[in-house]
Amino acid sequence: MVNGHYETALPLKDESVCMPNNKALVTQWANNMKQRFQEDSKYLEDYKGFVKGLLDKGYVVQTTDEELRGDDGKVWYIPHHGVYHPQKGKNTSGIQLRC
Repeated sequence: MVNGHYETALPLKDESVCMPNNKALVTQWANNMKQRFQEDSKYLEDYKGFVKGLLDKGYVVQTTDEELRGDDGKVWYIPHHGVYHPQKGKNTSGIQLRC
């Protein structure tokens, strides 16, 4: 805890770290998300808007296909999904990502 907030080191700062390939797990996760998008168009639009905002602000960057081809233990997929902020509700664009 630092000033009342949790703080952690940057991931993969140590060049010798090797992570297991979790692509199959995250592919299944993505298929589940795709099904939810097909069932709930509002969720899809809110999710796309939230991710676009992250991209526009430079908080995240799109990964290239070349970066994803490596199997050297330096690629790790983060499964995530959108959740609605309990105080903003589903009737607004109050979606957030949960990893």
